[in-house]
Amino acid sequence: KYDENENKRNPNESHNIEGLIENIQVDFAKCCNPIFGDVIIGLIKIGDEIQIHRKDCEHLKNFANIENKTIHLKWKKLDKSKSHLAKLKIIMLNKSGSLAEVSGVLAKNKVNIANISIANKKDDSYELDLEIEVKDSQLLSEIISILMTLSKVADIKRV
Repeated sequence: KYDENENKRNPNESHNIEGLIENIQVDFAKCCNPIFGDVIIGLIKIGDEIQIHRKDCEHLKNFANIENKTIHLKWKKLDKSKSHLAKLKIIMLNKSGSLAEVSGVLAKNKVNIANISIANKKDDSYELDLEIEVKDSQLLSEIISILMTLSKVADIKRV
């Protein structure tokens, strides 16, 4: 299960990431929610903290020309006992059973929904904001691919 307190880790704990600076606090960025398997970058922050981002994170564009503020990192190995929180924004067609189809795909693949909300509801569509618990980026990619095959799903973005 995903543990909200795991987002910030004690510097003395072992991390599943290669390339970290010893005795420095590690924070997993909430702007891009990196999960095992993502290509990751560490952003060195004031106060002895490294914030872990996905390499494609929009926030990192602000630091693109400052090489000494970022470090290249990589995951060591998959810890099958831990889940990572992934956020998706799904544009759904506003038709009967659309939410049931999405939750059915997740249940069939043993993916837990941590949070769900509906926004920007219109006559023909709505945005479904999902937070799901996944083991790694490969499973997340598979889930997104399956969801994209549903006739009531117009688009999906990882946020």
